[in-house]
Amino acid sequence: MNLALPAILFLLLVLPGFLFRSAFWRSERTSFDFSPLSTAMTSVVIFSVVLHVVWVVLVGLVSPYIIDYSDLMVLLAAQPGKLFQDAIARAGAYVPLIFLYFATLSISALAVGRFLRWAIMRYRLDRDWWFSDFVKFDTPWYYFFDSIETGFDGILVTATVDTGEGTALYTGVVIDYRFDKDGALERVVLSAASKQLLNQDDPEEVPIMGVLVLRYAEVKALSVAPVNIKNDGG
Repeated sequence: MNLALPAILFLLLVLPGFLFRSAFWRSERTSFDFSPLSTAMTSVVIFSVVLHVVWVVLVGLVSPYIIDYSDLMVLLAAQPGKLFQDAIARAGAYVPLIFLYFATLSISALAVGRFLRWAIMRYRLDRDWWFSDFVKFDTPWYYFFDSIETGFDGILVTATVDTGEGTALYTGVVIDYRFDKDGALERVVLSAASKQLLNQDDPEEVPIMGVLVLRYAEVKALSVAPVNIKNDGG
């Protein structure tokens, strides 16, 4: 119990920061580094501290309750004795309020994180503002494709891939792309795709029905270019 209680308290204290980061942060890397000195964990702790400071101030403004930080320190230390037992007894008397504090803070962290992410993407605050570098997401491929596509309808990809028939040249318009858990580009999905076998004397461009999924690990060379797609009759 003495070892479990500090761990549970620590998880409760950093939970709002983790929820805020999950709702706010965009990353092509899906794995999370839980090591204590990692950038991700450091940001979670910083977000948690800021959120708790704001929430403590709000609690003081809207209620008569005051958080007893000495009891919190005693509970985190978890040293057996009268102080520890008294701190547990006092905390037990306010379980519903403690639950309400963490529940409202966690929900607010999710809502604020989602709103800030929406605002940054909607108004492109991560692009041309003096503070853009501070709010830029960890999505290099997204920014790469988006910078090419800006002002155009889409992105035209040309890729060479070694196949059983020889080296093939694939061309198509990007409609989606996916990453592995470490953020590396894993596959690119193309529409209006075509294929040419380069080892033929007179390579014929063969249209590909449906969509084409290219595994990036199999691509030998890749070129991208902006393209304007005209609708039929337009």
